[in-house]
Amino acid sequence: MATDLLKFEAAARKYQSAVVRYCYGRLGGDGELALEVFDDVLEVLYKKWDRIDTDSDILPWLLRVADNLSKNALRRKRKYYSNVVPLPDGSDGGGGPAVTDEYFLPDEDETVGRIEKDLSDADRTLFHARFIEKKTLKEMEPSTGLPYSTLRIRLKKIETTVRERIERGDYRG
Repeated sequence: MATDLLKFEAAARKYQSAVVRYCYGRLGGDGELALEVFDDVLEVLYKKWDRIDTDSDILPWLLRVADNLSKNALRRKRKYYSNVVPLPDGSDGGGGPAVTDEYFLPDEDETVGRIEKDLSDADRTLFHARFIEKKTLKEMEPSTGLPYSTLRIRLKKIETTVRERIERGDYRG
């Protein structure tokens, strides 16, 4: 693949604002998920770089890719939340993103304690700041000394591990 990295980077900067704003609106105001979807859009652009005419305006194509990836992200989010957290209205999660942005209900302190106990000290600190104190990655960056991208990757790994263990029933009382 002979992608001109300078040209690719210029295109990414040129369209970043428009694509992120579009994703933000499609994802119901979830800024972090919008940035993740934008990263996925850039990955698709990079893979298809040789097959598209990058000298013309590619914004409509990027927005179509962003639309599809946003739909997929909403499906994954809805599926994840419906499996992990009981929905507040008792529905089954099929009607749209009606769930709250909570990973754990307040009365599940015992479960959260078990989860935190199983994590390493560094992961426990990140888990607590992100999922219990509900800090954003930007708020966590100065206190942890980790760059945004590293935080995002580490938190994704923690989230995946915890989700798998919850689904297996490791944290049942």
